[in-house]
Amino acid sequence: TFALFSSLVPLPYASNSEWATAMILEPGEQGNNSLHLACSYGDSKILDFLLETLLDNGGGDGCEQRNELGWTLLHCAAYHLHLECIRCVVKRLGAQNRLIHSRTLPAQETAIHLVVQARPLAPRRETELLVLPVLKEL
Repeated sequence: TFALFSSLVPLPYASNSEWATAMILEPGEQGNNSLHLACSYGDSKILDFLLETLLDNGGGDGCEQRNELGWTLLHCAAYHLHLECIRCVVKRLGAQNRLIHSRTLPAQETAIHLVVQARPLAPRRETELLVLPVLKEL
């Protein structure tokens, strides 16, 4: 997945704050920005880099950007059961961040709702033991 994201945010240019923020938050197909894609593909290292770059450059408000489904980056990570991405979001943005309680539009689902919906994609035991406890702590 690194090749996918390296084309979106070339590392040598990421220090230019305005450019980096614009590239990270630029919506692509279905309104997904680089943060949504990193969470959907489960690339926590790229996600951590993108969040660090965004936060260092004062673009933290962009972390709440929604795609066409009304999903935030946390919704994407939760639906795809990417535990490390969920942890990264909480680590970088804090457990009190509005993303934790954010609901999708128009269905009004939280990240926990999406984990429950995603259960057919993963073994039930894995979901119960790994993902739900992390989200419940929030």
